[in-house]
Amino acid sequence: MTTLVPARDWHGLTRQYFRADGVVGNSLLALARADPRLDPAGIRAALSGGKESSRTIFAAVAQLPCGQGWPELESAETFPAAFFAEVARIADEATRPALAISGGLDVAVVLHAWRETGRPLPAVCTLATGLAGYDEVSGATRIAKRVGAPLEVISVTPDDLAGLLHEAVRATEAPIYNHHPVSRLALARALRSRGFETLVTGDGADAIFRGRADWDYVPLMASLTEAAGLSLRSPFFA
Repeated sequence: MTTLVPARDWHGLTRQYFRADGVVGNSLLALARADPRLDPAGIRAALSGGKESSRTIFAAVAQLPCGQGWPELESAETFPAAFFAEVARIADEATRPALAISGGLDVAVVLHAWRETGRPLPAVCTLATGLAGYDEVSGATRIAKRVGAPLEVISVTPDDLAGLLHEAVRATEAPIYNHHPVSRLALARALRSRGFETLVTGDGADAIFRGRADWDYVPLMASLTEAAGLSLRSPFFA
């Protein structure tokens, strides 16, 4: 298969695929129509939770890799100022933003930094699913209360998530290995129906602090957010 120069950013936000005949595109299905043979190894790689691989579920189509190497990070001394500046930039530029929080540290830091910039806080929301391991309402409530932000809890049922599975697979063009990506689609769709246009998250933090590109989580989240009609912003993308 032809090797091409990587055309994706370090986080892999924009998916890019290439076919054995050299054709490049951002739709896996469109490229695979000419040769729809499945690749069992590619399917296993996707279901492993994002093992670093250029394979896709189709034998004749591969995924361009993310940018290589460690991104230009601020030093320990200058990182806080750069991070706050990026949060302020998002606060100034984002159109009708909603900040999705869970019980994690990454988005808690984003919310704290947003408050410290002095800009008006965005709508703060979390998703209630009723599923053990996929519901972080208690953690989100603690974080929002600590920062002094009103929290909107958006509730969905397990049946709602099951009903979105096919749409999630179409949006990501990849096997879905658990319910978590579908939860993002459910949240983004609910926010879009409420008139929001930008979803702000802590996406990308894990990749940055692990020091390696995320071939799986960030691209999936970006595809699902955009499929719901929202733009995705995170200070960790910078």
